[in-house]
Amino acid sequence: MPLGQLKAKKMQSFQMRLILSAMACILIPSIISYSMSNFLAENKFRERALGNANQTLQAVDHSVSNLFKFMLYIENYIMLDDAEIGYVLKNRALGLDNTESGFSKYYDTQLVINKLDLLSVAGERCKITIILPNNQYFTNYGMEELDPADWEKEPWFAELKNMKGFDTNWISVEPTKFRKYRDSHPYQLSVARTLQTTSSKIYAYVIVTVFEDQVHSVFSNEDGSSEIMMVNDKGVIQSSSESELIGTSVDYVSNGSSIVVKNGRSYLFTERKLAYSDWKLISLTPYKEAISNITGIYSHVLIYQIMFFMIFLLVLIYLINKFTKPLRHLGKIAKTVYRGNLDVRSNIRGRDEIGMLGLSFDQMLESIKQMITQITYEQSKKREAELAMLCRHRSVLIFYSMC
Repeated sequence: MPLGQLKAKKMQSFQMRLILSAMACILIPSIISYSMSNFLAENKFRERALGNANQTLQAVDHSVSNLFKFMLYIENYIMLDDAEIGYVLKNRALGLDNTESGFSKYYDTQLVINKLDLLSVAGERCKITIILPNNQYFTNYGMEELDPADWEKEPWFAELKNMKGFDTNWISVEPTKFRKYRDSHPYQLSVARTLQTTSSKIYAYVIVTVFEDQVHSVFSNEDGSSEIMMVNDKGVIQSSSESELIGTSVDYVSNGSSIVVKNGRSYLFTERKLAYSDWKLISLTPYKEAISNITGIYSHVLIYQIMFFMIFLLVLIYLINKFTKPLRHLGKIAKTVYRGNLDVRSNIRGRDEIGMLGLSFDQMLESIKQMITQITYEQSKKREAELAMLCRHRSVLIFYSMC
């Protein structure tokens, strides 16, 4: 390959190597920095989303706990009101009211019912049932809504006989038994307790019932991007804004992870134990929505980085072309010299390495030219001397031949 073509090819590869090296030195740290900052920022946004979810659950816990607290308050009030309700219940259950007149019995019955009505309207709407062992009942609702005897047919009712003192039984969600409300309030939640004498003899069963939508209405008032549910100690959903989920089990409550997968989607998972039972509130926030802010921010950042990189690349190519221009010119001079023209000069000057290279190259050409001139001069002198000697030798030969 001719020297000029070889140098031109090397010059092009050198220029390209400069560009690629500069691009690599910028791209590799930028990609690493972008990935690391994206990862760290994503962790921060996830922690913030989990913090917001915990705050939301705390607010929901406050509302749900107030509802449960009110249900327990009713049971405690009935248990501790020995002067009126407790007195009537004990007398009826133990058969101590047989000597009372019919009016007294009617008065006592109305007293208990009025108390129950006052308790139910003082706070959250609820249904109160008091069942005596001798099949007497006191309720704040009518028989047309529900026969109180139906409670005794429930599988959990037999467990109440084994309870002591202030023990309470939180009854899992079940379809609404009150005929009037089955369509508008399909599910109900109840808490049951026994009333016992000092000798631990049961004289009454108290059941306080609320509708499930009274619980999930609190969920709906919070952040709509999160799905909040209440589950019992067995992981069965007791309350949810999605009625089809009520009564189903969840398998991600006890896995201890902050991210769970549900129906192929990732969710941020948080939970909070309720104060008055072993039940929990859980929150599921779609992971993509939780970090959507950082995704949007970094998408814009990436676009701007690409724009600035393209601008920088153009500036880089321009500067490299400018810096390597003397080298390309020097390559053309070398090609001209290769063709035999020693009179050309690069005239590249400067205080940097390229300027020194141009000066050295020109000095080398000047030295070569002087050496060639000197050699040419010496050779011409040598040829003249040889020619003169040849002429003298020829003259001698001619002289001897004439003699």
